[in-house]
Amino acid sequence: MITVAVELSRALVANRGQDEFVLLCSRERPSSLADLDCEAVLAPYRHELVLKSRWLPTVEPLLECDAILYPYWPSPPFRRPGAPPAAIFVHDLAFWNGWVDKLGAAANMTIDKLATLQKSDGSWVGEKRWMEDNPVLVTAYTVLALQEAAKDLSEFPPKQN
Repeated sequence: MITVAVELSRALVANRGQDEFVLLCSRERPSSLADLDCEAVLAPYRHELVLKSRWLPTVEPLLECDAILYPYWPSPPFRRPGAPPAAIFVHDLAFWNGWVDKLGAAANMTIDKLATLQKSDGSWVGEKRWMEDNPVLVTAYTVLALQEAAKDLSEFPPKQN
């Protein structure tokens, strides 16, 4: 995914015409984009969860830009009023031909798998990396995933054989 984001950023800046681009970076500008002729706004955070839930929703409305491109998935979980329109570039094997027919089944599998991972106190927790050992954060993200899976299930029920 990093390669896609880097190459997409390079191509956009190289073909920008009169447009200006600003990179939103986590703590430092990537070395692979060091020579790119554009401004970079550095976040005080590196962790994806904090970037997407705290920093991006705060900084988006302040950018004074026409649009924002998120070259990764998922995009921030919420956006504030005044944020520029967003385009999200999705590069994921989940979006193969015929994905709609399989979405309900995938939602069922997600819900079933998450149920097996739930702790006896109702929380979820992961490994000790990227703050996945924090049950509050992991449970919050798991509940969001379950809500999305439930929505997918209601919109795209699995086909009965």
